[in-house]
Amino acid sequence: MHSADDLDCTRGYEWWLLREAKKRNPDILLYGLPWEFPGWPNENNSNSGDDDDDPNPFENPELTVRYVLEWLKCARDSHGVRIDLLGLWNERGTAERGEGTYATLLRRTLDDEGFDETRIVAKDGTLEVCDELASDPEYLHAVSAVGLHYPSDYHPHRLDACRELGLPVWAAEESSSYANENGAACWARALASHFVLSGITSTIMWNLVGSYAHGTNWYASSLFRADQPWSGHYDRDDDAPVVWATAHYTQFTKPGWRYLPVGSGSGELPGGGFYTSLVSPDGEDLTLVAVKISRDHASCTRPPLPDFDVEDESIKLHFSKSITAKSLHIWRSNFEAANGTLFEYVGVADIEDDGSIALDIEVGDIITLSTIDTAQKGTFDTDVPKSDPKFPLPHADDFEGYAVGQEASYFADQVGVWEIHPEVADPSAASDEQKTNLVMRQMVPSRPIGGIGGGTNNLGPISVIGMSEFNDLRVSTKFRLPRTSTTDLVSACVGARMHQYGDRGTVLCAAARGNWTLSYGGPSSRGDYPKGVVLTGRTPQSVGLGVWHALELAVDGGKASGSLDGAILFSSADIMDINSGFASIGTNLWEPVEFDDFRMSLSTVTSSSQRQQSPSDFQPGQLLGAAPCARNGDVDPAQSFSMKARWQLFHIPSGLCAEAGSAAEGSSVRLASCREDGGGGSSGAAAAAVFGDDDAARREGRRASSVPSSRHFRLLPRSGLQHRRRRRRRQHQRLCRRRRRGAIP
Repeated sequence: MHSADDLDCTRGYEWWLLREAKKRNPDILLYGLPWEFPGWPNENNSNSGDDDDDPNPFENPELTVRYVLEWLKCARDSHGVRIDLLGLWNERGTAERGEGTYATLLRRTLDDEGFDETRIVAKDGTLEVCDELASDPEYLHAVSAVGLHYPSDYHPHRLDACRELGLPVWAAEESSSYANENGAACWARALASHFVLSGITSTIMWNLVGSYAHGTNWYASSLFRADQPWSGHYDRDDDAPVVWATAHYTQFTKPGWRYLPVGSGSGELPGGGFYTSLVSPDGEDLTLVAVKISRDHASCTRPPLPDFDVEDESIKLHFSKSITAKSLHIWRSNFEAANGTLFEYVGVADIEDDGSIALDIEVGDIITLSTIDTAQKGTFDTDVPKSDPKFPLPHADDFEGYAVGQEASYFADQVGVWEIHPEVADPSAASDEQKTNLVMRQMVPSRPIGGIGGGTNNLGPISVIGMSEFNDLRVSTKFRLPRTSTTDLVSACVGARMHQYGDRGTVLCAAARGNWTLSYGGPSSRGDYPKGVVLTGRTPQSVGLGVWHALELAVDGGKASGSLDGAILFSSADIMDINSGFASIGTNLWEPVEFDDFRMSLSTVTSSSQRQQSPSDFQPGQLLGAAPCARNGDVDPAQSFSMKARWQLFHIPSGLCAEAGSAAEGSSVRLASCREDGGGGSSGAAAAAVFGDDDAARREGRRASSVPSSRHFRLLPRSGLQHRRRRRRRQHQRLCRRRRRGAIP
């Protein structure tokens, strides 16, 4: 509902996702959580409007409840799905802002409107909610569970106030951090430690599928990735280890199973790690999951973990006489071995006469023992399209052929919402052609409440397309400013090298009053550009309202050119050449600006043949050094790396791994054979000793298959490459650099 009278139960793709999820697993629970609210529940408040930096959706709780209720009715009546769980406001609400009053009214309304089975979770945020619930009995009565985000298991006393409420405590948002083996290890550890150390009985993955474009925030934090819609490629099988870490629980339990308490079926393993047991409601089935993840792999992006040790061990599990099963099915994964396993069926283990089963657990293991015999890794009937990471250029879209209300392919709305609609007809036009021409229109009429990550406070609506690696782009579109606008400040904009939130990049805007602006970042809803304005000027002809125009921006290296209706606005203007990013369209105000005939291509001046080609022959011993990064998403073989298990930095075209001579400042990093099984080269203990780390030497020497610490790397935010033993950023460890930055020694 973009406005109070704008109800469309077909809008968006998530209805389809909910229906498909229920088809595949009728027992799955559906959880709805508002991240933002439309602006209309807050519009009549004295402090509402674009000048209010922090609008509150709970000031008019009746209107906000109505908005949520209409969404629930759409799910039930139009799509045949019931929402089982309902959050309040993602990471934003507080008691001081009236969240308790809102939750109480929401609970009462749900009961009155036939949604009494929909449970409320408070509050998808921090621990403060527990004190808020304890001080407000009505708020507490309205809530069925406490939902925390990224709770720490290593400060369990902080959860005391939550446990005293008598409500289940959940990790209502948790993540894998990365959709790879290291992410699977982090996720497996969290699933086990949350219950054993904190008593948390539900952990929810964010995101379900990583379909954000590469380079956007948290794009890889998911069960698996599907971020190439142009190719149709997605991760599966061995490319989706987080899926199989999850399967160790979800294929052997259902909602309604209960954990056995710590000390009576769950607990910590003697050699480090955790085990948890769950039983079915009727007590007939049992599942036990053992997890042993090392400190280096157990860490997710947040919260931080203390140091700890784990080691391989053999244990005996003793089952009580109440367990009637004579054998258990065993499934195993290992996320740390160089040639690890993913959800492999080990076989059936018989329970001995004394009620015991012997189990060997290696570092990196997650092992499931269960009476459930229906688990399977599954197969696919169709082939997955081949991966093609680079967005295909040139790209053009006239927006014809879409269903009305649909989103255009490959665009990702960051602020505001764009939908396909027939263009608004000119009342003076004699032809009906306008009524059938489809355009892309910005639909949100007022600033939403609760933008997260810098999305709405001073930026106008923006939608991005392409890939974050593009440097040199030509972007053009037709646009029409709405004739219903009451201001001549309304503008249409195109951008290149854009960050997802529009706070950096190169943006060209043309306003109805006849002026244009070339800026870093934008469009700005307030006319301020913190990153700076490059140029401004007057358009050669009037822009006005209700008239179609063509706007074009080209950036190439350190130069930019722009035009309106073919007339040059500026040419070869000096701009910074330190960013790459998406193409974008946008507008500075919450107006129904229309766009048509969008086009993007690489700038004509730039071509791959003009760039220096990297060598294609790679040998062990070659040094790694700094060089300009490949531009425009091109794949430079010299710069193609991935992370292997055990933190090895893998050079894809050569099949070799990076190895540092030592952690001393100024030491070199070179290519060397990868350590698949621990054989060859220096031993792990010797390699650790080079760094003067006795504890590391003991840890490395304990396991013959350890990868030497000289090969332990990880990728840092903002493109840093960190040697894990040194744990400090070093300029000489960066494998590429942006142009026009200082030289790297």
